[in-house]
Amino acid sequence: MPKKYRIFYSYAFLDPGAKREIRRKVLKALAIPGYQVPFASREMPVARGWGTGGLQLTLSLVGPRDVVKVIDQGADDSVNAANLRRFIAQVSGAKTTWDALEATLIQSRHRIPEERLREGQVLILQVPIPEPLRYVEPSEVRARELHALGDYTPLWVDLFEEHLTRARSRKGAAYPVLVHGRYVMDPSPIPRFDLAKLHMAQHITLFGAGREKRLYAVPPYTRVEPLTFTDRPFEVEAIQGRCRRTGVNHVFLNAIPQEDGRVEYEVSDGGYMEKLLRGLPRDPSSRRSAVEADAPLLEVRGLRKAYGTTEVLKGVDLELYPGEVLGVVGASGSGKSTLLRVLHLDEDAEGEYRLRLPGLEGVNLLALDPYAKARVRCHLALVHQEASAVLRMGFSALTNVVEPLLLEGQRTFSALRERGLEALARVDFPLDRVLYPPRWLSGGQRQRVQLARALAQGAAILLLDEPTTGLDLLVQATFLDSVRRLKAQGRFAMVLVSHDLGVVRAVSDRILVLLEGRVVEEGLADQVLEDPQHPYTQDLVQARL
Repeated sequence: MPKKYRIFYSYAFLDPGAKREIRRKVLKALAIPGYQVPFASREMPVARGWGTGGLQLTLSLVGPRDVVKVIDQGADDSVNAANLRRFIAQVSGAKTTWDALEATLIQSRHRIPEERLREGQVLILQVPIPEPLRYVEPSEVRARELHALGDYTPLWVDLFEEHLTRARSRKGAAYPVLVHGRYVMDPSPIPRFDLAKLHMAQHITLFGAGREKRLYAVPPYTRVEPLTFTDRPFEVEAIQGRCRRTGVNHVFLNAIPQEDGRVEYEVSDGGYMEKLLRGLPRDPSSRRSAVEADAPLLEVRGLRKAYGTTEVLKGVDLELYPGEVLGVVGASGSGKSTLLRVLHLDEDAEGEYRLRLPGLEGVNLLALDPYAKARVRCHLALVHQEASAVLRMGFSALTNVVEPLLLEGQRTFSALRERGLEALARVDFPLDRVLYPPRWLSGGQRQRVQLARALAQGAAILLLDEPTTGLDLLVQATFLDSVRRLKAQGRFAMVLVSHDLGVVRAVSDRILVLLEGRVVEEGLADQVLEDPQHPYTQDLVQARL
């Protein structure tokens, strides 16, 4: 969020009363290890995947001298992790890091860092379901009685049945553990692989469940023992292979399905993998440093564009981060399409426009000559609302896809054909129509040809200008599925311009609202659409309803 829009009405976002309440409950949870402590605080209005409970604990405990690490699904460089890291830094002034040993406070979705944490560090985990008895004792009243009595027979019955019928427990991220010999705790959502890191750990571990309004804790040097029968040893997840980037197999690995049916693996702890990679031969462009991951891939400051005496863009600021989808909305005439043309370097404008890509660091793209801009466009791919503005309507779909490669000077026919077919397959284009010219294709198929063209081109940023305009609902849904798949695969960072709030909400992480060439509101997609602040945004949302 630009500095001019930051409002420090309360340190670290939460009001002082809520923070005091949570801190008191944290002290109680530390005094009674594994005990679920209820607390009174409204649920925070945050984006999906951010973890209300974990964020409440983090913002209640963080101080300006803290160093914060955020892990989301094991990764430091996911969109949620980057957004959370920026949010925490903005509202608290704390520094951020990828290094687990440097951090004083670590917020994680489901992983404990691979490196052994030390005294003085605090690990916070966001918990979806805190009650270990939930699936064997549906009554909340009865569950509380069992906790008070220390009677966990229903859990043992469930474990026995699993071993009897399956020869092992099916429980993964919710395997019950006995804390300090007294309370059974659900360490969800961390995997079984990480449970050993809780036993006699030197650091503090806190678990926060925002929707359930409960938190619990494991103080330093506390016994944490998985429930298991004496003749059935506790087993962690089997490691299936080796990390494709580091070659290790002694840590928790994420399985990454490939399009050809194979499965590859990567170290789940992104910060730890960065350390492993420092001593290995590698292509420097194949990864980003911790600083680069938190820095915008695309940054625009004070962007102005006029046609004659009519100013269309009036000092627009925006940022686009790696792997992110930024939605730009506004009524007709607000400057959306002009903004996209400037970002694609099709229009001259005033201001600063920078890309954080090799060879372009520190370069203001708006100041380049036309030939230099043409070379930069290889990093930018445009999906236009009118496919005829981009595609050659008389040439086959496959030829249109490989055209950017031909412009780059590639001349091996078989390699070009293979790369084009691969790109078309990735966007679910029917391969029996690759020789059809776009004029024979449906609107949705033309848009997928544009997506495939961007894939084959190897662009870093995808610019989508009203891509679903004129498509019926079923074709829209199919096209958006392709966009979501590319987003999940981390193929592009994207800027999506649309007047359709439903389309923007379906794929966007953040939304920027334009009114007469100015940004009047900006924020997370759910936040802007569920709780719009500017009257213009409120009118847009109301019109959609």
